[in-house]
Amino acid sequence: IAGTISNTEVLGCTNTGKVKVDQTNTGTGSWITVAGIVGFVDTKGSSNNVSDNINKGDVESKSSITSATATVLAGVGGIIGVILPAGTYSNNVNTGASISGSNTGTSPCYVGGVFGLDYTVAVNEMTGNVCKEASVSASGSAAAAGGFTTIVLMGNTKPATDNEETIKYVINKGKETDINSLLSDYGNNKGEQSDDEVI
Repeated sequence: IAGTISNTEVLGCTNTGKVKVDQTNTGTGSWITVAGIVGFVDTKGSSNNVSDNINKGDVESKSSITSATATVLAGVGGIIGVILPAGTYSNNVNTGASISGSNTGTSPCYVGGVFGLDYTVAVNEMTGNVCKEASVSASGSAAAAGGFTTIVLMGNTKPATDNEETIKYVINKGKETDINSLLSDYGNNKGEQSDDEVI
């Protein structure tokens, strides 16, 4: 229905067609974002509202993306392929009969009934707010119940994921959840400082 949105409302839409990607890409910096309702929610806006939408089509992804850079990925979802900024995303439903994905490449491919990849997840346990409800375990269980297979932590983890020990901690916490993987989006720079040495 929409390829890319920024500061846009997409309300009450229904997709009945199959959401399918069969992608081979050996490029160096492209994202493949496909969905029944919105392919990509752009970072230029935080007032997006994608709500009350239904995907009735099957979701299928076959990926063999190989790239030397980490910036090549595929996000395939029944409602949204990839979400980057915060916004309102509520009451979206996938009723398609099947969700399937295969990846024989080296670059990540995320497939989900509602969202392929959501970069806006906050897990309070990883931000030092251990007294709040959103622990890694609870967030993983909620994500799995909602059809998510992967959580990518926002870049505000404390400590920053900028060393081997902390990265191993994140990986091990992910293994304790009901999801396939727990990843961290940040920590490319030591101590979260943009002018520090890149690790």
